[in-house]
Amino acid sequence: MLKQGNNTEAFKYATKSLQISYELGFPWEIKNAVATLKRIYQKQNKFKEALEMYELEIQMRDSINNTETKKASIKKQFQYEYEKKAAADSVKHAEEQKVKNALLTAQQAQLKQEKTQRLALYGGLALVIVFLGFVYNRFRVTQKQKAIIEQQKVLVDEAFTHLEEKNKEVMDSIRYAKRIQTALLTSEKYIERKLNELNS
Repeated sequence: MLKQGNNTEAFKYATKSLQISYELGFPWEIKNAVATLKRIYQKQNKFKEALEMYELEIQMRDSINNTETKKASIKKQFQYEYEKKAAADSVKHAEEQKVKNALLTAQQAQLKQEKTQRLALYGGLALVIVFLGFVYNRFRVTQKQKAIIEQQKVLVDEAFTHLEEKNKEVMDSIRYAKRIQTALLTSEKYIERKLNELNS
């Protein structure tokens, strides 16, 4: 049974599994994925979608059964031919046994290859998820660094403006002092000249 809280995650994984199974052509996996989706849709009262998943499940089951029936029929045909020829020729019987063993080995190798492909696919998906997490983390760090740089830029701009204001105040003070000094020097010369005139 699916728990209520796991419906969303189960739906996501079942949908992804269905997509991958279709691409790889695995009827067993397709049947399992649609069975899960059917139960989720039933819980969500989406009966139309649940019916579609049920029909697809039946279709996959029939496809699997037909495939297994064909395999069984072919196997029986091979067995019949084998027994027929074994009675007539023991050498041919041994050769057919080798062929049968080779077919079984090939089928096992194919199943092993399919399993390896599935594992590689899941491993690839896991690597993609890890990579996306790394990229997201780097993005967050970059955003933080950008914010710090922006704050520092504002502080530097404020300090520069403040420095310009102080510089202007100092220059204004210097100019004012120079005007006072100039005014005082003129007055002293005038006084000195007048004193000289009086002394004369």
